[in-house]
Amino acid sequence: MPWNDFLLRSRALFFRKSAERDLEEELAFHVDMQTRKNIETGLTPAEARRRARIQFGVGDSAKEECRDARGIRFIEDVVQDVRYALRGFGRAPLFALGVIGTISLGLGWNTAAFTIFNAYVLRPLAVHDPGSLYELGWVDRTGHDRQFNWDQYRNLQSSNSPFVQVSAFMPYSARMEGRPTRGLLVDAGYFPMTGVPPLIGRTPLPEDSGGQPVVVLSYGAWQTRFAADPHIVGRRILLQGHLFEVLGVMPETFSGLNRHFRFDLWTPLATSGMLTDGPGLLGPSHPEDLNVAVRLRDGVDVRQAQSELATWMSNMTASLPLKQRASTVRMASLATNMPRGQKLISITLILIPFAAVLLSACANVINMMLARALSRQREIGVRLSLGATRPRLIRQLFVEASLLAMPAAIVSYILARAVISLCLRVIAATLPGNLADYVRIDPLAADIRVFVFLLIAAVISAVLFGLLPAMQATRMDIVQATRGELNAAFRSSRLRNGLMVAQIAVSATLLIICGVFIRGANRMQRLETGMRTRDVISIEVQETSRARALSKLADAPGLSLIASAAHAPLDSRLPAAMAVGNEHGQSVRLPYTFTSPAYLPLFGVPLLQGRNFTDQEARSRAAVVIVSQSAARKIWPGGNAVGQSLRFTPVEDGALGQPHGAVQVIGVARDTVVDDVDADEGRTVVYFPADLQLSGSVLLARVQDRPEIAERKIAALLEADDPGAVERIDTMQTFVDARDYPYRTMSWVSAALGGIALLFTLSGIYGVVTWAVEQRTKEIGVRVAMGASLCAVVGLVAGECLRLSTLGIAIGAAFELIIAGILSTQVTIKPFDPVACLGGILIVLSVCTTAALLPARRVASINPNATLRYD
Repeated sequence: MPWNDFLLRSRALFFRKSAERDLEEELAFHVDMQTRKNIETGLTPAEARRRARIQFGVGDSAKEECRDARGIRFIEDVVQDVRYALRGFGRAPLFALGVIGTISLGLGWNTAAFTIFNAYVLRPLAVHDPGSLYELGWVDRTGHDRQFNWDQYRNLQSSNSPFVQVSAFMPYSARMEGRPTRGLLVDAGYFPMTGVPPLIGRTPLPEDSGGQPVVVLSYGAWQTRFAADPHIVGRRILLQGHLFEVLGVMPETFSGLNRHFRFDLWTPLATSGMLTDGPGLLGPSHPEDLNVAVRLRDGVDVRQAQSELATWMSNMTASLPLKQRASTVRMASLATNMPRGQKLISITLILIPFAAVLLSACANVINMMLARALSRQREIGVRLSLGATRPRLIRQLFVEASLLAMPAAIVSYILARAVISLCLRVIAATLPGNLADYVRIDPLAADIRVFVFLLIAAVISAVLFGLLPAMQATRMDIVQATRGELNAAFRSSRLRNGLMVAQIAVSATLLIICGVFIRGANRMQRLETGMRTRDVISIEVQETSRARALSKLADAPGLSLIASAAHAPLDSRLPAAMAVGNEHGQSVRLPYTFTSPAYLPLFGVPLLQGRNFTDQEARSRAAVVIVSQSAARKIWPGGNAVGQSLRFTPVEDGALGQPHGAVQVIGVARDTVVDDVDADEGRTVVYFPADLQLSGSVLLARVQDRPEIAERKIAALLEADDPGAVERIDTMQTFVDARDYPYRTMSWVSAALGGIALLFTLSGIYGVVTWAVEQRTKEIGVRVAMGASLCAVVGLVAGECLRLSTLGIAIGAAFELIIAGILSTQVTIKPFDPVACLGGILIVLSVCTTAALLPARRVASINPNATLRYD
């Protein structure tokens, strides 16, 4: 567009009065000039002027042609529509507030959900150029994922690789100032790779990587653990029994190069001997515990880099046994945390209820817009009769909807921030035990992606609740509309009935799912683990401190029993191995663990058959086992398990030990739930003997005091003259509560969403039935005049609503079964819970009945005589 045209159009748009004066002057000038020419041809002045006006157009038609030539007609029409809509909202403020409140309530919850989704999935790492960062890994020929050892990492650093930067890191858990913490061991290139300067202080320099005890704190740890001490730099803090000097504090948004966890602190790799147990990273044992992140060189393709990495990895593992050699390598982008497969399905299922609530809100507003269009039928009919086209009227009504969607988006953002703040407070107040020390929450601030989502969602909402009523409202007979009557097409209730069914289905689905989760949480709380857990403490100690810790625990007052286990019950998933034990030679998968003889008595687990391990069997790791009742039934259904033999296949990842190849069953224990993931599999367990000295095992103690008090006393006792002896200490009830907490959280969210959807359903049904009563006033008056009883007339009006409610509830229950069936593959819930289904159905049905009967009772106020005389 030429610059002069742009200036002229801008002037006509923003300085309309001046442009109109110029237009009138120009038209008058041309008419005068043509009049003079006509007079010169011999015409009278009056005739000459008349012909001049005919030639250039008469009155407003000529002006309209000139305005159309400017090319801004559409903008001017929209501005006029905006002005007209604002005047209309001024005459009906309650309607405008109702629409804004309804849409903002549905949109606010969706914005809150997307803010959380954005923080954990979409938001890129807060580092320099995250798109060029990748995390490396490799898979051996048995299919097991492997990490890197120190020699491999150093070789990769020095090789002519396609990476411009290489960094290694390893997560660990420790105790900082007497509380659990999560840290990351990093090399000297870690912080330079991120390119993020510290908030205060500095990050480690190459000269700090020689084993100096220095630490960099996260913003969250600085705030919560040290009260945002401005003089924290240079302060020495106790970390796993050692004094570390604080070098600096990172910004709040910094999460490092790891997308899955947020860490409290970062320490040099050379300090691994102080902070972690087991073989040293830099020692001769070469443990494969290092995660490696790289930055691609400019111009290097990912496939090319992966090919070079595969060649390098093949050479590095060529000296290893055949099964341990590299098969494939992987490069996982650190730019995004977008899940795939089952995780993506789970997140989608979580977001669907939020979208359903927004659709329910839009359905409610559509009914409100249709009701408003009913009151504007004469106006719309007059506009159509005067020549307004249907698309022009639809555009006007859509502009009105868009004007309502914009303030609704602003209100919804405020509501979303309030919802997020409330959720954080609820989580902080309801987290059981000391789980708060392990939970890290990403910053949930809004960014450009949140605002774009809010804008798109607001536009989609405006389209949904603006276009449908506009298209329906303009489908009318002009003659009937100008007389204030509605034709059959506009009076049709098919759209309203469909919207009402959809709202009821959404409410029923969410409330039934809420009931399923509540029942699941209660069931998990009442689930008999088969173990005595409320007075048991789990203790993980440094291997170098195990002997001293056992000596102190043996003499400590208030402890009645001490046992050990390779895995703390309910804290992790047990390893499993394939075993053959029946006469048919069938191989079965059996989870297993190593326990001391005091393990079963400690948790109050009785032996149903046979005997317990002896101390001698525990010390010698004898080839005997105790099986759970479910395991015995699985292998020897209907037979006696004691005295039977089991033959295990060796496993590659045996964690704390390999099961014996051939063992004899000496006892059958009552079922217990020892697995935090799968309660059914957790009852199928094989116990191998071990003593308290089992390397890497968890110590378990039964206490007489309250577990929370005993936990602090035991930690103080073990660390009195051996700082850093305790790696982790928890009450067993913490693990039980942690298993239940996700179900309770999901039940709270679904209850909130279901309540909002139910509120929309209540108001929607009330509005639809009220509209139906108004439209059927004549019919109802005739029925009453002919002797119909009040109950019969009320039933006539409310009966159709109840039939639609039944249909909506049936659809909602079907959707619940589908969603719960998919969710059951991710979490342990029952897809079909009769009590939850019945409870949700009764709640929705009672609300629908109430919403239908209240306006239906208005028929009692209808005067049949006045109705029969009405038009």
